[in-house]
Amino acid sequence: MIKIAKESGQGLENVEFVCADVLKCSIEEQFNTLICLGGSLAHFSPEELTKLIKSVFCKADRILIGQIDRVYLCFNTFNKPNVARFGDKMTILFPEGYSSDNYITLNFLTIENEKTKTGSMKLYLYNPGILKALMELGGFKLKKTIQESRTYFYHFFENYDQ
Repeated sequence: MIKIAKESGQGLENVEFVCADVLKCSIEEQFNTLICLGGSLAHFSPEELTKLIKSVFCKADRILIGQIDRVYLCFNTFNKPNVARFGDKMTILFPEGYSSDNYITLNFLTIENEKTKTGSMKLYLYNPGILKALMELGGFKLKKTIQESRTYFYHFFENYDQ
């Protein structure tokens, strides 16, 4: 992903692409905009997300978050296997179930070039209201939400501590 981003971003000023553990990064400088797309926040526990908001997000004046409402998906589509195809690669997701700790476990089987890979991942269930509350605790105010589809939202936050 970083390689593709660097290639696509050639010629852009003041843009840096870094491959790192964001929970261990030390970011000192302020920046004007942070963009977080693709529902990636679901991979962070509530404690990790709170740490991320307080250590990294707080350096931004504005934040755009693309969020998948996995609470809705959990009870409407994740109750059966899902198949995703990308060229010669196919991934089948098998939901294991919902935890009282507010996450679902997805087991997966990926088939690519006659090779298979299995694994599992936790996805934390942040609906738009939960995300808004966590961001407000971190010093951000929701300016606008745009609902693109039943399950995908764009949230625009501003840092009111700046």
